[in-house]
Amino acid sequence: MTLGEKLRYARKKRGLSVARLASKANVSKCSINMIERGERLNPGIIAMERIANTLNISPLYFFPNNDIEGSHSELLNEFKTMSLDKKITPYFDLFKRAYDHQIPPEIVEELLRTVTKVRNM
Repeated sequence: MTLGEKLRYARKKRGLSVARLASKANVSKCSINMIERGERLNPGIIAMERIANTLNISPLYFFPNNDIEGSHSELLNEFKTMSLDKKITPYFDLFKRAYDHQIPPEIVEELLRTVTKVRNM
């Protein structure tokens, strides 16, 4: 996914309009629109951090090396947009380590199911 696609996905998942996200993140509506359309490929770090914080996701979600291809990409992208509250943060760290160590997708998927259950408690 491109940066713009990731931003649009996370924004819509949270049910926010571009205007509402811009207002809450203190970033211009024009900037968000340009990022989502792929017209602004290198937005500022501060703006992206504000956007990530407003969406309650890790800023790492927007980094290119976090693209995950293949049959599990939808499920893994769902994980990456989860709220990183106190319940989920340790699981996110565990998931990141599993991915970095090339744990098989079936195991990572099971980890994701467990995290989702914990999140919904």
